[in-house]
Amino acid sequence: MTTWTVLITGCNTGIGLEMARHCLSLDATLHFTCRSSDKVITTTRRLRADFPRARVEGHVLDLARDSDIQRLADELDDRGLPIDTLILNAGVHVPFGARETAEGVELHRQVNFLAPARLFVRLVGSGRLERVLYVSSQAHQRGALPAVFPLSFWARYARSKLLATTFFLAVRPLFPDVRI
Repeated sequence: MTTWTVLITGCNTGIGLEMARHCLSLDATLHFTCRSSDKVITTTRRLRADFPRARVEGHVLDLARDSDIQRLADELDDRGLPIDTLILNAGVHVPFGARETAEGVELHRQVNFLAPARLFVRLVGSGRLERVLYVSSQAHQRGALPAVFPLSFWARYARSKLLATTFFLAVRPLFPDVRI
């Protein structure tokens, strides 16, 4: 039997948690991320209760921090944990008010676009990455509309999704061996 290893960002609820369950039902080795250690512990317990023999490991990853992205990628490299499938599910939608990361980047842009792109770039260099799934929404279709108060948060969110969708479509020809 061939084993495959998947990394899912944003895995403690919703789509990410259901994708994790599906991958485990197919006997994948699962690495997943959540923003806090408490969420990692809770999600690990939940998944192991559902799949007692599963190979599951959680990692703390706050996509608003570039240092967290570098730390996770370095950890996977240092431990020799190549990822076959990368599911970029984590995202943020913060209504009513612009927020910036500690590095001064608008939060939607950082979490929904820059962080997934940076993680992809780090992991694709391993040579083993076969599949990438970026979970988006229909909001990218509104990304070119002007920001109008009081709904400018929608514009920031939509632009971040448009940037990410455009990025992942643009890199497809550069990595013909990776299904993106």
